[in-house]
This record gives sequence, structure tokens and C-alpha cells, in this order.
Amino acid sequence: MRQSKKDHLLATATQLFLKNGFQITGIDLIIKEAAIAKMTLYNNFKNKDELILAVVENYAKQFAERITKRAEAMSDDPLIVLISIFDAYKEWYADPQFFGCAFQRAALEFPDTDHPVHQLAAGHNQFIRNYILEQCNRLEIDSAADLAEQLHVLINGASTGALLYADPEQAEAAKDAAKLLIQSYV
Repeated sequence: MRQSKKDHLLATATQLFLKNGFQITGIDLIIKEAAIAKMTLYNNFKNKDELILAVVENYAKQFAERITKRAEAMSDDPLIVLISIFDAYKEWYADPQFFGCAFQRAALEFPDTDHPVHQLAAGHNQFIRNYILEQCNRLEIDSAADLAEQLHVLINGASTGALLYADPEQAEAAKDAAKLLIQSYV
């Protein structure tokens, strides 16, 4: 099935925003790369901020689904799911379209915590944190929240390292640390 103009526009804007940044990527470049008329953009989005919001929201949904499906594909055992989360991140880091964490970038470029883009980025981060906590709670340990927070910090650190060093193996290092952490709790 052929992609709608709006979906094509979102896909193009997503690639450009993730590669170049949200603020620096201009509307003219998006229009040129998407090979659409300016009116097509403005018929779908009021302005660039609305386009950015749509991109971050759409990317957050796709990313959450990608991580949870990959993590749960191996087993429903929470120990295996927790470790598989790091494998899912490694796959993301190895993707040629990985230009760092989109949500960290969004929060950095929109530092006002009341800005809708910042709130979407923080909301996605909270979703990942809650997903990890859900798996830790399934372990039935006393300090599930502490373990979840520590695992979440490992993921955020691996995401930064994967960008800085262009090294998907940052996820392996984080996974090894996660295994030790989990062992200390169970």
C-alpha cells in the first residue's frame, strides 16, 4: 500500500530531525527532501512545532513498541525480559539511522519542562522506566524500584555512549552490568 503524503512527510521529517536536530532542520529542507509542496505541509500541520510534536509522538509509539516486542519475544520470564531490553537497545544502536537518543535530543533542544516537546520526551522516558519497573516488580523483590532505576540509568548511559563512540557494544557493557545488578537483588 502506498504511503500517504502525511505519513511520507512524517517519515522524512523524522529522519532529518533525528540526524540534524529539531531546531536546526528547516521547513524548506523538509519540503525539499520529502518532495512535497509547502501547502501539503501546512495542510497537515499548523507550523513546525506541531510537526515536531507529531514526529516525537509517533516516534515514541514506534520505539516503545519496538523495545517491548523485542524484549518479550524471547520469554515472559521477567529476568529474561529485563536482559532482552538491552539486546533491543543494541539493535537500535546498530541501526545506520541511529543518531543518538531522540528523546534526549528533544529534551536538550526544548529545555523548558513545560514545553510540549519536552513533556513528550519525558513521558517516553517515563514509559521505559515504568516498563522496567513492571518487570522488576514481577521478580517479587523488596527493592524493585531501586533496581528499576539503576537499570534505567544503565540504558541512558549506554544510549549516550553509543552515540559518542559510535559503538553499539555499549549495550553489551550495560547488559553485563545489569546482570550483576540483578544478581545482587534476587
